[in-house]
Amino acid sequence: MKTSPLQLETPQYPVVEVRAFPHESDEVLAKELPVSVQCFATFDADGDHFAMVSIRQPDEAYAYTFDIKVFTAFRIDVDACKENYRSSLNPAVVAVNVARVLYSGARELLATVSCRAPHGAAKLPSVLIEPKDVDIEFEKGQRDFILKKYFCFTDEMLAEVSAAMAANKAKLKKPKPKPEPKRVKLAEP
Repeated sequence: MKTSPLQLETPQYPVVEVRAFPHESDEVLAKELPVSVQCFATFDADGDHFAMVSIRQPDEAYAYTFDIKVFTAFRIDVDACKENYRSSLNPAVVAVNVARVLYSGARELLATVSCRAPHGAAKLPSVLIEPKDVDIEFEKGQRDFILKKYFCFTDEMLAEVSAAMAANKAKLKKPKPKPEPKRVKLAEP
């Protein structure tokens, strides 16, 4: 087994709020908790990248409400990536992998914190975090540098990314419909 090219620092939990609500109904207690998950990753030119996952369940109609935020710094070993993958890396795949690790840790934390609560351990559902679920940002003005240095992108690949982003931006710019003039009905004499 090899060391992963993706190295996470110790995750930190700045927000962990869990509340149990009294419910007598086995039906309510058996319901899967609906969760809202937000994932974010930012890549910095110095190689110290950052990711955060926020997990919430605010509905008191369920056995538990909770709000958990977890974040970590992480690094990418570019040489190990080149050796193991022999191609460029996808920033979205890296961000998703980090988000999945953080979600998994938060899932275990919630179960541990709530295990002695009135309804036993709260269980987060297993979810599939995909690239579209993670908001990714690059340090301002450093995107191309970061993609070259940490993701092994070539100039041709950067040109493709820029063209795709421009096309996507053009799609999003739709002309706004002109507002219809306000019509005032005159009172009849």
